[in-house]
Amino acid sequence: MPLSAKCSLTLVSNHAHCNNKIVTNLVNPLQVVLERLSCVDPAKGALFFWDEVKNWPPSTLDLMVTNGLLQQAQPMTTIECDGCEKNCIMPVTIYPAQDDKPGRAFILCDKHDDIGRVLVDFRRMQQWQSTSRLVAAMLTSLLGFSQSPTKTTDGKQWHIGTLMGRKNRYPVMLLTDDGLTLLLAGHTVSLIDVLSITENTLALNKAATDAPG
Repeated sequence: MPLSAKCSLTLVSNHAHCNNKIVTNLVNPLQVVLERLSCVDPAKGALFFWDEVKNWPPSTLDLMVTNGLLQQAQPMTTIECDGCEKNCIMPVTIYPAQDDKPGRAFILCDKHDDIGRVLVDFRRMQQWQSTSRLVAAMLTSLLGFSQSPTKTTDGKQWHIGTLMGRKNRYPVMLLTDDGLTLLLAGHTVSLIDVLSITENTLALNKAATDAPG
């Protein structure tokens, strides 16, 4: 029984932050999300901001949101300033819309006397989050289980559901203590090896998740 599925997304350059280090040239946005979740506490989740996701292949972000892998998070209050080559992390000031005047966002530079206000596109303040809870719920849906996933008392595993073989029942578990892996019928497989985006569809490799006899 094959245990892996090659992801069909075109190779893109991207960044993932792991222990304050930048991991580059990850294979695809799906791998970016799962790798970053493996670098942080999966229960608290990982964040993905506009300056990053705008470079993903078209419709990838919407696909992940639609399938529940990502959800919109609270807007960022500090961003990387693009007013000069220093790219300082600065707080954003917002003037809300009033009457016929649209809202504005800007950074007030205090590093250079000749810069002053730096206008900020509101889209740059957007960010999205993924957590182990969202991953577990997504897997439950992809596998066609009707019940909601449940977390074990140690907080490191999620019970996704139970597959029926010809003679036995096999629990499906999401393990989060050493990366994101699926436990099925006594064997484990990395989630990125069975999850892929093909033809604008997020799917599991069914051959890898079929229950044995």
